[in-house]
Amino acid sequence: MSAISARDAGFIFPPEWAPHEACILAYPHLEDEWGDAFEGARSEWIELCRAIAAEADEDLILLVPSDREEAALRDALAEVAARTRFLQIPYGDAWTRDTAPLIALHESGDRAAVCLRFNNWGGKFELPGDAELAPRLADALGFRAFSVDLVAEGGAIEVDGAGNLLTTFDCIKDELRNPGLELTELEGRLHGALGTTRAIWLRGALINDHTDVHIDTIARFVGRSTVAVMLGEEGDPNRSLHLSLIQQLREARDAKGGAFTLHVLPSPGAVHDETSGELLAASYCNFYIGNRAVIVPLYGVPADVRVLECLEAIFPDRKVVGLSSRAIIRGGGSFHCITQQIPRPLNPQAFGENDE
Repeated sequence: MSAISARDAGFIFPPEWAPHEACILAYPHLEDEWGDAFEGARSEWIELCRAIAAEADEDLILLVPSDREEAALRDALAEVAARTRFLQIPYGDAWTRDTAPLIALHESGDRAAVCLRFNNWGGKFELPGDAELAPRLADALGFRAFSVDLVAEGGAIEVDGAGNLLTTFDCIKDELRNPGLELTELEGRLHGALGTTRAIWLRGALINDHTDVHIDTIARFVGRSTVAVMLGEEGDPNRSLHLSLIQQLREARDAKGGAFTLHVLPSPGAVHDETSGELLAASYCNFYIGNRAVIVPLYGVPADVRVLECLEAIFPDRKVVGLSSRAIIRGGGSFHCITQQIPRPLNPQAFGENDE
């Protein structure tokens, strides 16, 4: 692990719409973590893998726990076999957005792994292998690794390639993750890891969000200084949160002192666990921006149609693909949470708007 920061070595973490080489996913394998949604989540995960390879035009790096699961997936993903690489590295949960390293770019085209400290979401869901996964993956993939003295998850971080970082107070300035650290110190460590210069901190959480407010459940960068956020209809249990986020973003200023452009998406509204009846933290913000497609979680509700139309307008040069996430969301996240991109080795200064 390198002792200097990624930024000091000339690396920056690019926005998600920068061209990808591959996507890292981990096969759900702990039945106790998913309950009666286990097989459904696996099926939706396989459909997501197919879409990333075939529609988004990306290679797959798939973590599997054993030869048995690898053999089963080789059969299930036979049509994209040429784009698939399997790795057997110990891991617990499937949320690679949080457990895998962030792959940063240098102007020379070199890449490096930025490894945040991971403490199992503030110690809430401790599973063997997850805390060690980022450096192990960096080694397996052949990347130089930078260790960040900060507990955070990838789902808590959004960048736009123009110096802006979007995150939340409750997830980073958290006594279970970073006790005693002041905001200025937290910002310094984040900027050192990501190459950003301006942090926008949001407050508020979806009801029953297990992550302590990951930004990728409530607001997403979709271009330079451009943010997508949801707004539910009257009666939506999260509508007051949506209105607050819109107001916070309207008042915020970017790295150049300008206002942010906002795109308003619908909200799925109240989506409940079919077994327990619990309100789920379902979000349309949890889409994955791939090379040629944006892959959007759908929940079997009327707003599914409208969100696809909204995202088609935001990403005119990419196909918008909607897939069911009714089972995956019962594990606490969706498509963005369960993926982590590896950018192509290109000069990061070329990236900004949501095109290639």
